[in-house]
Amino acid sequence: MALPEWLVKEIDGVGDHPAFAGVDELERGLRTLAAGYPEITTLRRVGTSRHGEPLLCLTIDGEPGDPTALVFGLPHPNEPIGGLTALHLAARLCADPGLRGRLRHRWRIIACIDPDGLRLNEGWLAGPFTREHYARHFYRPAGPETRWSGRSRWTTRTPTSTRRCRRRRR
Repeated sequence: MALPEWLVKEIDGVGDHPAFAGVDELERGLRTLAAGYPEITTLRRVGTSRHGEPLLCLTIDGEPGDPTALVFGLPHPNEPIGGLTALHLAARLCADPGLRGRLRHRWRIIACIDPDGLRLNEGWLAGPFTREHYARHFYRPAGPETRWSGRSRWTTRTPTSTRRCRRRRR
């Protein structure tokens, strides 16, 4: 099955990036969009990470009755493409009323759900993109995947990012 032409154009419009975005760049991007599109956006702090970083959520309005979509980047802090993807989607939705109308949602976008983990990966985000450099600056939390399962036999506390997303989905 072929992709719709409008979606192929959206994909083709994604630009190149010389490096991945860190916590500060993702936060700046959300703040810039909120300032540039105040008639359709709201930027709120929806929580705080374990180390005191703000968890920011950009809401992009839809039409009354539209369902709400939650998008969040970096559920795994060593996968920074998610932050750039969330930020790109937010920018496209803000800039293009036709795209908002086509997708018919109210959007809640958190560009970085794990700023503490991303900060620990910032050493490799700008390169050089070699295995050695990546390995020397790599961080990923140890343990099982518990983001959406909440408590498990390995943990007694649901991760902060999971609690924030669960609250936003309601």
